[in-house]
Amino acid sequence: MFRNFELELFGQDQPIHCQNAYLHMIIEYELLKNNSTLKDKVIGLKKQGYKTEPAFCELLDISGDPYEGLIQYGIKEGIIIWIADIL
Repeated sequence: MFRNFELELFGQDQPIHCQNAYLHMIIEYELLKNNSTLKDKVIGLKKQGYKTEPAFCELLDISGDPYEGLIQYGIKEGIIIWIADIL
């Protein structure tokens, strides 16, 4: 917390394009780009206290860990490719 503002810091010891936070942003961008009503629904859930990834997973009916679930969804939908396949 900083001046009543919650901060979250996440990083991984790998190139940016392989980090989960970056992959989440790519997946979320593509989903929002292709579904104009999704943005307002995500914002509505965030106003209810959801974090971004759990909000997307709630709307996309992705169960389990939302951070891993969003990555798996992005792979399944062809938004991203599994990093191990290109390294």
